[in-house]
Amino acid sequence: MTIDNAPGRSSLNARIGTHPSFLAACLEAIGSKPALAPLTTRDPGDPTIALLDAGAAMLDVLTFYRERITNEGYLGTAAERRSVQELARTIGYELNPGVAAGTWLAFTLETAEGSPAEVALAAGTRAQSVPAQGEQPLTFETTSDLVAHPELNELRGRTVAPRPPERGDTEIVIAGTDSRLVPGDRILLVGDERRDWWGSEQWDLRIVVDADPHEADPAGGPPAHTVLTLDRPLGSEPEDPVVGPATKNPAVYPLRTRAALFGHNAIAWRDLPLPLRVGERHPDTNAFLPGPYKARESSWADKHLSSSETGVWLDQPYDAVSPGSWLVLASADYEELYEVATAVDEVHSDFLLSGPTTRVELRGERLSSFSPKDAVAWGGAERFPLIDPPRTAPIEGDRVPLETHVESLEPGRLVAVSGVDADSGLPVADVRAVIEVVDDGAGSVLVLDRDLDHRFEPASLRVLANVAAATHGESWTQALGDGDARRPWLRFTLANAPLTYTSAATPTGGQSTLTVRVDGVAWEQVDTLFGAAPEAPVYTVRHGDDASATVEFGPAGRPPTGHANITAAYRVGLGGAGNRIAAGAIATPLTRPIGLRGVTNPVAATGGADPEALADARRNAPLPILAMGRVVSLADFASFAAAFAGVAKARADAVWNGERRVVFLTVATEAGRPPAPGDLTVANLTEALDAARHTEVPVVVNGYEEIAISLRAAIEVDPRHAAADVLAAAEAALTAAFSFGARDLARPVRVSEVLAALHAVAGVIGVVLEKLHVIGGSGRADVAALPARWEGTQMVPAQLAVLDPPAVDLTERGR
Repeated sequence: MTIDNAPGRSSLNARIGTHPSFLAACLEAIGSKPALAPLTTRDPGDPTIALLDAGAAMLDVLTFYRERITNEGYLGTAAERRSVQELARTIGYELNPGVAAGTWLAFTLETAEGSPAEVALAAGTRAQSVPAQGEQPLTFETTSDLVAHPELNELRGRTVAPRPPERGDTEIVIAGTDSRLVPGDRILLVGDERRDWWGSEQWDLRIVVDADPHEADPAGGPPAHTVLTLDRPLGSEPEDPVVGPATKNPAVYPLRTRAALFGHNAIAWRDLPLPLRVGERHPDTNAFLPGPYKARESSWADKHLSSSETGVWLDQPYDAVSPGSWLVLASADYEELYEVATAVDEVHSDFLLSGPTTRVELRGERLSSFSPKDAVAWGGAERFPLIDPPRTAPIEGDRVPLETHVESLEPGRLVAVSGVDADSGLPVADVRAVIEVVDDGAGSVLVLDRDLDHRFEPASLRVLANVAAATHGESWTQALGDGDARRPWLRFTLANAPLTYTSAATPTGGQSTLTVRVDGVAWEQVDTLFGAAPEAPVYTVRHGDDASATVEFGPAGRPPTGHANITAAYRVGLGGAGNRIAAGAIATPLTRPIGLRGVTNPVAATGGADPEALADARRNAPLPILAMGRVVSLADFASFAAAFAGVAKARADAVWNGERRVVFLTVATEAGRPPAPGDLTVANLTEALDAARHTEVPVVVNGYEEIAISLRAAIEVDPRHAAADVLAAAEAALTAAFSFGARDLARPVRVSEVLAALHAVAGVIGVVLEKLHVIGGSGRADVAALPARWEGTQMVPAQLAVLDPPAVDLTERGR
């Protein structure tokens, strides 16, 4: 029998025969044996024929298992996980045991009187998730020590933009909502500059165009305030010398009182009767008597006030004009501001007039620029201080302004910045490390180690500052057994599984949480015992098909003899299940020191990966040999990333960034989606690549761009099959063939592929593919999936074309 195995087969044909062929050969051989010539029967019931039949069955079984053993001897055809493990180990590759998902825990402390001023939370502080229906709770433990403070439970972001009034502003903000200002009201904006020096021109008289009150936001937004829109910009006119508005304790004074000066309604001096203005002769003496107002032409009501004058009389008493208030005198072409020194009600007579008035002594200059006839006085005693305008720009970048001063935030501390994304309107959070705390006068500003991934609406921003990194898993300790210096290859199996590996910047992407101690001294875990120095305190870990972990000591470094002197401390729990922990799902503290009130995870857990599957192991096992521990070519970059724990797909492209070529590495996570901003797997992958590559080559690591495909097809069904079953099977075949797991980055979806997948379904005898296009498009053609490239003004990642199951429309042809 000739055995021919063409390249690319998923299984090998290694059987030299089967039961029928073996039995036929035996029966044929009877005729060639002279001694068996009398045996003419071929009846299966004959004992001799039955014996030959049993021998053929035995040979069938032997050749079946020989074929299976042959298949298990090759990486591409092995079906057993242990076979793949042993084959991979021959080239120094250990199947990736997976990694635990990671997140951050934000702790809340008690703030009631008598509560601790700080709470020490040691590494290993535990918290548990609240499971959804049908799920199990997962335990997460912190990986570093944290000293938590009650005042750092939650810090509010600054909802105002500290900024003094500036020349050109047409809006100002005053405190409160009870100003009763309406369009048309006159207001004065003035500060300490004018009180300190009467020559200062930093004051503005404006008319309100709009007054928009805003109540205080109970959720923590800006305080109650009113936005005033002005008739013209603050400061001097463009053609005048540059003078800005008040900036020292500026305040708005509504000038609700409009007053005229005493004498505004006086008769003009030239219109006075002659006896009063010029004079007349005495009837008895014939002597000329000058008029009482003869010398008043230059000081009459229509003339400017004397330069020596320091006050004015108003046309009537005004309660709103009081000492310390402001008074603006205005004429047709000039305005001047004065501070009221004194205000006294009295009866005043002049200009042929008499009546009650308010005598106002003023502090200021250029009083001689006004006359009682044409001057108007504007005054008011109310004061509304200016406050910083509400912040409308999102909080972004590497600086987070707080509304208060914070002293217990030291550099290096982790903080979770949470709030509403200004772009999407969804609640989001970013975790960063604080590198500096700056006081800008209005509060503290946190300087972060890198830019925020999101842009936050100021009123929603909260900073949780009692934060520690945490990973999925629960701590255990175990006495492994007795050391025996006489025996090589000591092996001990951990009592609990699976052993937790955390994401790390290693070539495999994971780091064990196991610590093995012999006589209280920690030994070093190595990938292989090959080449270990004599007496070296090292061990290795081997993982079984059942996720068990076995600690192995070599023949050189043997643990010394002792009773229960080999102990292990480790954590249990890993895999993609941790990726299902959404933000806020961890809410039950299992470690409860005095003063701890609650815990939450501000961001979802990410980075968890299940143990390496057989298909992935077949692909990944040769990669370290191909790269030889260094990353040079594009294939090396893709191979390194593909074998990294938590990465499901990887593709490397050389992309021109406008200045030079860079390596653009597009990755997809084990969760079947692009990595989220700040994903721990991507950060560790980047760091591990930096250790293995030439650092002069720029590298960008980013998630893929998904291309969702829609199709419609009419299927001709074999009449012998149920049409509904065939259509369901066809849809399942398409979903499997064009799903995330079955597609490669930058691999187009071709019409021929779709037709081939449908024709492979039992019961399909014809297919009319009516539509195949990107969702939102139209037509029937191959759908491209592009590699990473330069597009417009930026680099964009490779695309992954997958079928969107709801967008699949299959019908029976002719129906």
